[in-house]
Amino acid sequence: MIINPFTPIPKSNKSHVKGWALHWSESIDQPIHREGNYSGDLYLEHGVNFGGSLNLFGGVTCEIIDNLKQLVASPDKLYSLDIPMPDYDAMLKKRGVEIPGLKEKLANAITLTQQELPLKHLTYGDSHATAYAPYKSRIIRVNGQTLYGALKDNKIPKDADLIVLGSIDIRHHLMRQPDPREASMEMIKELQSRYPDAKLGTPVPIEHEERRIPKTGHYKGTPFFGSRQDRQALTSLFKAYTHVRLPDVCYIMDGKAYADEYMELGSSVHIAPTHYRRVGGWRV
Repeated sequence: MIINPFTPIPKSNKSHVKGWALHWSESIDQPIHREGNYSGDLYLEHGVNFGGSLNLFGGVTCEIIDNLKQLVASPDKLYSLDIPMPDYDAMLKKRGVEIPGLKEKLANAITLTQQELPLKHLTYGDSHATAYAPYKSRIIRVNGQTLYGALKDNKIPKDADLIVLGSIDIRHHLMRQPDPREASMEMIKELQSRYPDAKLGTPVPIEHEERRIPKTGHYKGTPFFGSRQDRQALTSLFKAYTHVRLPDVCYIMDGKAYADEYMELGSSVHIAPTHYRRVGGWRV
């Protein structure tokens, strides 16, 4: 079962955080488990936004302690998804909490990454890649990855059959260039030249500008740069040269209507799992 003993995986099907857990669930045919009573092999999913430290707004609760004791007592295998197992034992000890046997249990965890899975497809991209990937595709997801940076640093795997990049470039960077259209075309042509056999994901539609975006999604103090109309024009340019995207209506509909229907609840830039490609309706 897929677990997170610290923060339950969200219930909402419009949660981007749940979307990554759902992808792992599909990839390894394991159910998502939100509460205690652990059994069988345990796959610890740290959260799509995990940054290396514990953010426990309610502190270390009795429920968390009970979950961890169950984890320690489990005789089955423990896996750490995406990353080597963090030293949660040390993090908890800094908060004055010690769970006997936790350090040893975590130290013996097996790291499992998407790249290792015996799946046919490979999707590479930014945080939107989860929404664009076909069913049971390996996903190399690099939060905050720009198309410019991926090309410059040669980060895209040669065997990627779907590349999902460009949304962050449009949101923050291209309108800062002397000629945004020319800068866009240069990247598009370079991407096509280097990866002629890969499908390319169209950047996400431009939502309404009043939508609150977390500070982690800001660049140089702003949630975006350039008018919605100008960024929409660049999205249309990319759309003419790319393949995989939401229904065409999403790119011309009112920004608020698009956000309310297709984006996750709350404040973010992400497509809701209810409208992921593998749910249906996309152009591919």
